[in-house]
Amino acid sequence: MKQPTKRQSQILALMSQKEYSMRELAQMLGLSSPATVHKHVHNLKKSGLLKSSKNKPQKPLQIPIIGGISQGKKIELFLKVSYFDLPPTLLLVTKALYGFLIRDESFIDHQMAPGDLVIVEAQVSPKFGELILAHSKEAGAVIGRAEELSEYQIQGVIRSLIRSYSPQK
Repeated sequence: MKQPTKRQSQILALMSQKEYSMRELAQMLGLSSPATVHKHVHNLKKSGLLKSSKNKPQKPLQIPIIGGISQGKKIELFLKVSYFDLPPTLLLVTKALYGFLIRDESFIDHQMAPGDLVIVEAQVSPKFGELILAHSKEAGAVIGRAEELSEYQIQGVIRSLIRSYSPQK
């Protein structure tokens, strides 16, 4: 059996949670077109790595951590996706959720420290005042209010931050 590509591995990891639309998958992966995702899904089915479009949630209380972010740098997608147990307070969010690890202190102005996990809801039309994760080729990853980042490609709305606490030695 053929090994999946990096992108195909990310798609498999996301689809193991629940059934997403091609547009949701494209947005979570930072792709501008759902057609690219469709091609990958087709190839996964063809190679037998993806059995059906009716994927049942295997771990309904977990979300994929698909990458890491640093202010002004390209969004880093992980080759191997890990999972995080979703806090019960976020179970009311029915849209696609995924996580990014904060890589450095570049988001400290938003009270986000290295090692923190940002929970993002895939959404292309955030409401006024919502905190969003966005990016552009020129500026890289940015976090800010929806109205401030209208010229960027929106990754999604930040729904939660999970603090990673390590006491200083």
